[in-house]
Amino acid sequence: MRLLALSLALCLVNHAADNPGMAQQRNERRKHVRRPVFLNCRIEGTAVAGSLQLTDLSESGCFIATSETPPVGSELTIYVAVSGTEIPLVGRVIRVQPGRGVGIEIIRVGSQQARRALDAFLYQVVST
Repeated sequence: MRLLALSLALCLVNHAADNPGMAQQRNERRKHVRRPVFLNCRIEGTAVAGSLQLTDLSESGCFIATSETPPVGSELTIYVAVSGTEIPLVGRVIRVQPGRGVGIEIIRVGSQQARRALDAFLYQVVST
């Protein structure tokens, strides 16, 4: 049994060495799994205007595709329609990718009802 476990461990190490992307997953600093989504949103608290798109979402963060990027550290409110409910997400810009968009840490969700709607949506995304 030990020999089988050791053999499997060596195979995983060799596989990770041959696939650099696999090693990066171990260095992931996110608290929650990102889920790919395509949701229209709007932002308040910054000069970025117009229709924006949320392209990934988790319980604690999201990424918004936009060519106009607010500075790192900016606090803003994102309004995103999920399952027929507009959910306010208060967040802070933690990463800027010029020309692509911004990574947002979600500090809080507007209300308990909004949090339940967000959690239900994220659960639904995983289940499908």
